[in-house]
Amino acid sequence: SVDSGPYLGLHTAEGVINSLRSIGFGEQHGDGRLVANGRWALGWYRYCEGKLAEGLALMAQAWEWAEASDDAYIGFMAAIWSERAYAGLLDPAVALRWLDRERDTARQSWSAGNRAFLALNAVSCCLQLGEIEAARTFVAENPDARFGQYLVHIGRWEEHLTAGENARTTNRRSGNRLQLVYFGPFLARSQRLLGHNAAAESTLAESLTIALDGPHVPGELRLRAALAMLLAETGRAVEAQPHLERMREIVASGEDWRGMQGTIALAEAVVAGARGEIGAAAEHLLMATSNFEQYRLPMEIAEAQYTWGRLLLAHEQNEEAEAQFSEAEAIYLRVGAGVRWIERLRPEKAPGGGE
Repeated sequence: SVDSGPYLGLHTAEGVINSLRSIGFGEQHGDGRLVANGRWALGWYRYCEGKLAEGLALMAQAWEWAEASDDAYIGFMAAIWSERAYAGLLDPAVALRWLDRERDTARQSWSAGNRAFLALNAVSCCLQLGEIEAARTFVAENPDARFGQYLVHIGRWEEHLTAGENARTTNRRSGNRLQLVYFGPFLARSQRLLGHNAAAESTLAESLTIALDGPHVPGELRLRAALAMLLAETGRAVEAQPHLERMREIVASGEDWRGMQGTIALAEAVVAGARGEIGAAAEHLLMATSNFEQYRLPMEIAEAQYTWGRLLLAHEQNEEAEAQFSEAEAIYLRVGAGVRWIERLRPEKAPGGGE
């Protein structure tokens, strides 16, 4: 079997070696299950290395073997890690298809635990897609479930902050570095929404250090984007530049970064805006919005509009800023975001005469 330590501990090189050993031994002895088990694991580690196409293909091959062999364990693991990969690339529609496809198989009907876990992850995808009713139904049926992203979506940021900080302490103690990387941006977002910029910077910097050591290239990309935006918005655009340069280097490899391309463009826009380069910022914001629309990410579209509105206000283009805030507000209302997301717009809208 494949040891879980390397992927929870984020020891990517060790995981690659173990997975290749599993595949090789399985091929040598005609053990298809061992080969499939090694393939989904190797796929995950290739994804962590930034080799997205190879990694996603390997996980799909493992799932296809499970489908042909009616193997519940391999099917579950291939689906879960495929979903984690696509979700990490901000492609929730494909991520959700992986979960739904496996959950609907007869082989998972015997495992209430597996089905519940698949359903829990599906809610995260639904929130990214702006499908709030699916999340509300799950939360109502599972009141004890730990679901931080739902708290953020409905505006209970303090609760998410407390839960996130507690989980981070637990993950440090247990050595679950994967969770520290994956959930770092989510915790930092709540910290920033509550005005705790120094804490957010510390969270992102810690997670980035782990991602670099792993390595976990998709995590690195997302963390650098968040850090670049934080630095630019706190008057340190020069310090953000190395993060932009590294992100450009990563995406130049030719892999398909899906919805993450929008996040990268948004970071470029924020840094350009902080430098007073409004033309460049506008270009990047259009790219970000287009990408977020392609991957059906309404909350990210609203964030881009909020960002554009703030930049327009800074350049005294009040009517244009008001239009951006109004569009963001319409999205928040449509996807059932908490009123605090709308209230966040109001201080910015007042100078435009919209209130």
